[in-house]
Amino acid sequence: TILSNQGAHVTLVSDGKEALEKLKKEPYDLVVTDMQIPKITGGELVAFMKENNISCPVLIVSATPTQLKYQVPTFLKPFKEHDFVSKVAEVLQINVEAGALIQETHVSLEEDQKTFIEMYIKELKEALEGDENQSKQVHEVNHKLIPFLIYHKHEIMVPRLKQLETLIELNAEETRIDAFANQILAELEMLSH
Repeated sequence: TILSNQGAHVTLVSDGKEALEKLKKEPYDLVVTDMQIPKITGGELVAFMKENNISCPVLIVSATPTQLKYQVPTFLKPFKEHDFVSKVAEVLQINVEAGALIQETHVSLEEDQKTFIEMYIKELKEALEGDENQSKQVHEVNHKLIPFLIYHKHEIMVPRLKQLETLIELNAEETRIDAFANQILAELEMLSH
């Protein structure tokens, strides 16, 4: 949303494997990826691109500084929108006048909030229904959902999402996990209205 509001044409993918498929088929000006993405990591995505001569700048967004086999720019989160747009402009070697960068996109994000929450609800339901690596899948969804909730001032839900992960990791009774997960899903659905 931040980049789209600046006039960028953005292609979204749901995981690293889908990103690889897109990169094999068509050129892109920039790849922005988190380090922790589903199916393959951001580091593995970069390695694949380098080893297959896919020449496209990459910007990795990460909560911590990262050490990768291949040197690529890293941008630490959480971040301010204008800093992110400035970093993208720097990576793309685009000159942007100071002050001409961006207007904060809170209004448009609020409009998109329903769509994002619905996507996270769907992903969380799928993760909870999975038999294999359920803990890992729920963690991956939470890793994307938690920054979104904090950004939109719904951080009260963060400890509950962490508690759900803990219940799954500790192999709590399935009925207890289901009941707790259903409460969380209902709360998320309320946010989407």
